[in-house]
Amino acid sequence: MALLKAVRYLAVLLVIYYSVEDHSYRESLNLFFEGLMGTKASEIHAREKRQAPLSSTDYVIEIVINTSHLALLEKVLSELPSGINLINNTSVITSVNITTVCSPNLSTYQCRCVENYAWSYNTCIALNACDAIINNTCGCINSLPPDGQYCELNTSQKDVTQCSPPTDITFTTGCYPNSTGGLQCQCENKFAWQCSMCNSYGACSNASSQTCQCINGFPDGEFCEPITNVTQCSPPTADITFTTGCYPNSTGGLQCQCENKFAWQCSMCNSYGACSNASSQTCECINGLPDGKFCEPITNVTQCSPPTAAVSNFFTMAIPFEDSYNDPSSSIYQDSMNAIKTQSAKFFSAFNVQLKFR
Repeated sequence: MALLKAVRYLAVLLVIYYSVEDHSYRESLNLFFEGLMGTKASEIHAREKRQAPLSSTDYVIEIVINTSHLALLEKVLSELPSGINLINNTSVITSVNITTVCSPNLSTYQCRCVENYAWSYNTCIALNACDAIINNTCGCINSLPPDGQYCELNTSQKDVTQCSPPTDITFTTGCYPNSTGGLQCQCENKFAWQCSMCNSYGACSNASSQTCQCINGFPDGEFCEPITNVTQCSPPTADITFTTGCYPNSTGGLQCQCENKFAWQCSMCNSYGACSNASSQTCECINGLPDGKFCEPITNVTQCSPPTAAVSNFFTMAIPFEDSYNDPSSSIYQDSMNAIKTQSAKFFSAFNVQLKFR
């Protein structure tokens, strides 16, 4: 059996070699045929396919070829005639096919199947598939397969039903760069963006309270819809509260008056001067137009400290005047100061007295 395998292997090589009519191809093939002649027996795999009634046996012979001339080898195999008789006319090569191509990939090998061949699911999992696993098969693995495994005929492939060409194409949305380097997506005629898209991305033109036809951005998987399908947006509601009114006063300046339940902060009253409705806590009118400042809710206004009063009183005493009376250590100064403090304490809780004789 081993001799039969070797003979058939040699016969295959001779058939391939002598089927090349171009002499230049033969010279190129000499390089890898020399390597093929030294191929180890472990690289030639044969398995019995079936037993025929007329004592004939079909074999599938798997051959490993190390070559850098893959395109040339494919050309040679593609030009071989079908049904090649070997030298003794007792054996026939019915077909020659390439099933697997392994090539270096960085630090490992990738083994890819040719068309109509695939790796089994277990091989895809065990040797790390390098493409998608579809119908429990894959077309690429990241390793050299052990034990002489190679791609097998992919019986899971199904005939592909051809699709009819499209007959009705409607363009709904066109996106293009805007002046700021971003994208604008414009709807075609009779199409529009839903209100939620206008609010999320911002309308760039043709905006109304119902829809918009252009947004500032590129929505993922969203397109303009027929305008009859677009839900109208609710009109925006505005909550406007007037807090401050400013108008000319009688001197040619401005007065800024607060509305009801609003007032100026104490610091504004002190800076600009209160013009009316002043109290010890707040004021509702100031003499001037503050920059970017407005009346605030009266509940948010900090109360001002009550103002301090300065009172000046003059007393007349029927005694001859002397400069020594202004000396704080003189008896006249001290008696007079004590008398003033005693009387002031009846009306004020805190006060400061300054005394001067003239």
